Amino acid sequence: MCVVSLLVLGGIFAFFFILYPNHLYVREQNMMFLLDNEYIRHYFTKPGWFACLAGDFVTQFLYYVGGGATVITILLALLLLALYGGLKVSLPRWVAFAVALLAVVYEGLRNIDTFYPLASTVSLAGGAAMFQFYVYGSCNRYIHAFIGLLLMVISYWMLGYGFLLLGVLILVHSVRYRLWTQPMAVVLAAGFPWLMAGHYQFDEEKAYTYASGKWFCLPNWYEEDLYSVINSYYFGNYKKSAADALAFQKKYGPDRYFAYYYNLGNAMQNALPDNLLNSPYCSAKGLAVEMSNNTNYQLMGCGCDLWLAMGHTTVAEHCAMLGLIFSPESRNAKMVRKLAEINRLTGEKEVENKYRRMLDKMICYRWTAHSAAKKTQMILPENDTIVTTNDIRGCFENMAQNRLPNRMAIDYLLCYDLLTGALQPFCNDLQAYGRKVYSGNLPRIYQEALLIVYASAKQHGDEQLASQIQQYPVMQETMREFSDFNKAFAETNGNKQALEPRFGKTYWFYLKFRVRRVGKVQ
Repeated sequence: MCVVSLLVLGGIFAFFFILYPNHLYVREQNMMFLLDNEYIRHYFTKPGWFACLAGDFVTQFLYYVGGGATVITILLALLLLALYGGLKVSLPRWVAFAVALLAVVYEGLRNIDTFYPLASTVSLAGGAAMFQFYVYGSCNRYIHAFIGLLLMVISYWMLGYGFLLLGVLILVHSVRYRLWTQPMAVVLAAGFPWLMAGHYQFDEEKAYTYASGKWFCLPNWYEEDLYSVINSYYFGNYKKSAADALAFQKKYGPDRYFAYYYNLGNAMQNALPDNLLNSPYCSAKGLAVEMSNNTNYQLMGCGCDLWLAMGHTTVAEHCAMLGLIFSPESRNAKMVRKLAEINRLTGEKEVENKYRRMLDKMICYRWTAHSAAKKTQMILPENDTIVTTNDIRGCFENMAQNRLPNRMAIDYLLCYDLLTGALQPFCNDLQAYGRKVYSGNLPRIYQEALLIVYASAKQHGDEQLASQIQQYPVMQETMREFSDFNKAFAETNGNKQALEPRFGKTYWFYLKFRVRRVGKVQ
């Protein structure tokens, strides 16, 4: 039995540590536990205070590498010991062990859910452990029944829905030893949550299931991979975030959220235009997260990453606030940390200190200065122009107009123009802002776009525009390849399949076959 237990628990640990760690990081980020008297006191206003308090406390340690797998494995081991100890009193040992082991595997599956509370596992383990106080209290059957009733009431008060497991163990014990007064005690105790539902302002279902999570869950590998990309960016590994985002698009197909982090990861390395067309999802919608009724709160919070890196603190704060407000119970530690960073950058000391006091009361989020704070502070806009969060281009342009060069904002603005096929705005923006950051050769995709505009200007006799384009350095190799593309396009009658092997990653090919135009293309 010991060997089988170790194998099962070891398998659970390996699953969460190797295959499914990012869900646990996200679970921790969506929870706050403050070491504060007032905060802790609120746990006692609901049933299951011990389970919720203990579960939320240990959830903090999911922040560390391997912490989530370790915490879950320890809790499941305690559940296995407590449940086996309660069942072996009434059942053959091998039956008790098999039932306890199946229960642990089932509880492990429930923990796959991103937002499954560890309080639920603590509640079950506590309910099984409470049975030890019942079974070893030797006295006459009426007093024994009263003890069972009292223990179930106490269990509900301390553990929440775990009292139901205690009731099941008492029923199994009473059937095994023909103690017919005990079932009456269980029935009476089962009515206690119903009586207290009004006091706790619960409906009947919540009264009996408080502190529990989803009843069944299977792995969601798409979410795990998306969380992997998000967490890589969050922990500062931009290169890995971009590489994984590209690899997962090849696995799942074009995806705007993978594309968002692919572009953002490249932008953090000043390589956005060089890699723009490598993503299977080539669209302006892959540059930023739109805020709409269909955007879940996690992705709203992810939208903050771009605007904070770019220095647009107004929109970044808006995204972070939405991510915090719509998170479960509005307790998103990750968003609180971002709000503290944002207000530190903008010099809002009172607001920063409010969030900082919260972070100081968390074990894993003690305040530390953000390493990129000074760099970001240099590119904050001089004027806080009011724009809507869905006016993506307006936000980019607002940041590009900054007195100090903001290469990230300028690249995003120019790439937005290219992805929407708006070549005239691209030329205007390149003329107005591009010179701030590009004194030598332009990125290849910008050169390719300029050749299209130059050819069009020559064709329509617009010498002024053509002379303007000639001011930009374009490599001879790019011009030769543009000539080859035009020849191949004419020879193949614009056959996409024939052109793609050689020209599939060029802007000329994108503009002909892949562009998703927004409005009228100039």
